[in-house]
Amino acid sequence: MSTSLQVVARAAGQTFTDNTTRFIPIWSSIGATTATELQVQGPIRDAGSVNQLGVRVSANTASVTSTVTLRKNLADTALTLSISADATGEFEDTANAVAVVATDEADIEVTVPAEAGTNQLTLSVVRTQFTPTDGGTTLSLWVSTSTTWTQTDQTRFFQMGDGGDAALIENNANIRIGGPFTARNLYTYVSANTRTDTCSITTRRNDAAGGQSVSYATTETGVKEDTSGTDSLPGGAGWDEFNGAVVLGGGSGTLTLRVVSVVLASTSGQFQFVTSGATQALAQAFNVTNYLALGGILGAPTTTESATQLLSRLTFTARQLTANVTANSIATSATVVRTRLDTANGNQSLSYAAAETGWKSDTTNTDAIVTGSSRLNYQIVTPNTSGTFTVRCLTMLGEIPQIGWPLVTEAPIIVERGVVAY
Repeated sequence: MSTSLQVVARAAGQTFTDNTTRFIPIWSSIGATTATELQVQGPIRDAGSVNQLGVRVSANTASVTSTVTLRKNLADTALTLSISADATGEFEDTANAVAVVATDEADIEVTVPAEAGTNQLTLSVVRTQFTPTDGGTTLSLWVSTSTTWTQTDQTRFFQMGDGGDAALIENNANIRIGGPFTARNLYTYVSANTRTDTCSITTRRNDAAGGQSVSYATTETGVKEDTSGTDSLPGGAGWDEFNGAVVLGGGSGTLTLRVVSVVLASTSGQFQFVTSGATQALAQAFNVTNYLALGGILGAPTTTESATQLLSRLTFTARQLTANVTANSIATSATVVRTRLDTANGNQSLSYAAAETGWKSDTTNTDAIVTGSSRLNYQIVTPNTSGTFTVRCLTMLGEIPQIGWPLVTEAPIIVERGVVAY
């Protein structure tokens, strides 16, 4: 039986103030936090169990006991952990597991009780695992957003796993899929719609129309799902670039998109990590060392490595480190993008010469991740020259060898919260 790993992160941290309950998705950016649970709740489309809830607390001035809980169908579950007063570091629930079926929906609740003054809990990494009933693996790439679209006759592109709003330039929104995967079950939730036209939400593969789409007619709202369309993403040497799009017609009014989800199904024991920035890219200055987690947005890095480390409760092989650099004015020396394992350099790395841009992948090296002991993250090091280095996508595959079982990863696309009108 195979298991997949889901990460929701924000390297620079997301603060939760005392006397609040907030909800976050179980994939991508903690920054997609909201008091309205429906805005981050995502679908489960294969039976199994969610387990191994863990968090990294990077800062904490809350002198009360805070809780982090998996929610299923708008209710608390047994998968929960407590963070004691002013405590930081790693916290886990390794004892409990929550059974789910193909019609369930899930998210994560963070509660900080009230106390005197204003105090905050800061989370930088949240992880869960999914163990399938049938030997496959599921939990999806999904986007929780609060973007209001007002354009006419325009297409906007968004990343799967993104922490920002949608882009006009498609390459800025692409992620490279290491596959092979089959993408299915495009799921959307529109909370408000005053459009006078029909708008569509679609998948895109290699800068062309994908195989999945849903449409919202004038003033139509609610959840929609494409249960028949698919996208084949063979990956490997040929790669596949994958993203989503919002297609706005010739009318007027606003469309507010809250959730988008796509399931990635694999027969090769693989699951996808995505750290992205279609519009919240990392523009790193020269002579800087930044660290990033295996999920969330690129535009919120940190120079504190411990905040980005993911403690794995799963043994797997990490491979195919991939980056998309869209601008590079570093003058003389190479910039290095690499994995880090237990505060040492990992085996995977990419080197971008001065002014070099584009996609690169390490197809040779791998990192062995051991349950309960390995802590994995990314590092980007710019040289002591001049200029900036702009990254819009970091991806990597996790792989567990399979014998005769299908694997499914349902992977969220997350756009960090904040209403944006164009």
